[in-house]
Amino acid sequence: MRMPSTGLTRIAPERIATDGMSCLDDMEGSLAERILSDRAERRITDVQSVSALMRRYDAPRSSVLNAIKILNSDGIVIQQTSRTWVFQPILDTPNAQDESLAFRLTMEPQAIVAPGFRMDSQKIGLLRQQMEEFLERPDGGLSSAAFLHMDCAFHSFIAESSGNRFIRGTLLAHQRLRLTTQKDHSIPDFRLRQSLGEHLDILDSLERMQRQLAADQMIVHLRRSQIRKPRTVNRGILPPGRESAR
Repeated sequence: MRMPSTGLTRIAPERIATDGMSCLDDMEGSLAERILSDRAERRITDVQSVSALMRRYDAPRSSVLNAIKILNSDGIVIQQTSRTWVFQPILDTPNAQDESLAFRLTMEPQAIVAPGFRMDSQKIGLLRQQMEEFLERPDGGLSSAAFLHMDCAFHSFIAESSGNRFIRGTLLAHQRLRLTTQKDHSIPDFRLRQSLGEHLDILDSLERMQRQLAADQMIVHLRRSQIRKPRTVNRGILPPGRESAR
């Protein structure tokens, strides 16, 4: 039985984000976004110098350095030498996505069971409200892009709530990487509904202080997400259990 939604201000799913999802969320039209887009489309190489980026984008050194600072803060580039920067792997290949999932299967359950786990009640209420409202939309009205934002917001919330600062920082950076470099895919409505239903089940357990159960549910959720990948959609594979839409 679902807990009632709170009376918080309604926000469209496309805008939902937790505090840890800042920086790149409002970069539209910025130099950092242009650099990231070109990297995702393989228009620039993995190793770049500030001077090369200045020439490519006809931008002053200060602007390029500021863009690199933004990308560096989110773990997208790291400094190789005083003059060069290296892009980290992004989630643009099946292998990279498999590695991402393996990493999350290890770290996200630990984020939940680590000592000091604390949730922000206002954020959990907002997440619940937005997911329930999204689920009320008719078939055909569920946006895969909006789902990606909501999914990253949920998993970032779990990371933010962890009492382990190292787990928290690493997972938040990874969720930002997911949000900014993972390409949008068309995902069937029933799969979106299943995933959000699992999010709500995890929130239910967390609010009942059943953290070990929530961690176990997270493992099942992430494993099912692998089955839901777009590359498996046309193979007739259904996720185990919950075959009917919520």
